[in-house]
Amino acid sequence: MDSIQFKEQTLRYLRNISDCMASLVLPAADVPGLTLTGLLLLIELDRSPDGMHTVGSLGRRLHMASSNTSALCKSLEKKGLITRKRSNKDERVVHVLLTENGLSLMQRMESDINERFGPTLQREPEENIEAILDGMGKLCALLERMLAEGKEGNTL
Repeated sequence: MDSIQFKEQTLRYLRNISDCMASLVLPAADVPGLTLTGLLLLIELDRSPDGMHTVGSLGRRLHMASSNTSALCKSLEKKGLITRKRSNKDERVVHVLLTENGLSLMQRMESDINERFGPTLQREPEENIEAILDGMGKLCALLERMLAEGKEGNTL
């Protein structure tokens, strides 16, 4: 397969995956304007051992520029899902935490998604699920190698 075919097919798959995931999970949130990236940020906070991140650490985890992460946090804060607090030690550092509404949303979504999609996943053979996740991991590793080799941007 040449690089053009790889790029086009990969982009089609990624778009389809993104559309399907948005259609499957975002309605469970019932939060107008919530995006998959916003949901990923909430998941990062929810899964954090201490329930907190900085804007910078969220940006690194989500592979986003700090300014984009900050704008996303501002949007989620307006929705009442997170709160941002400047560090007392270093005012450049902004800590981000889920609010009670944010915690409640994550619990509701997890319950709703498990209830609606758990049976389908349970019927799918475990080796299929593992193969899908393994393939996605290999795709990510390949794309990261391409970036590391200086082939980012228009060559993919």
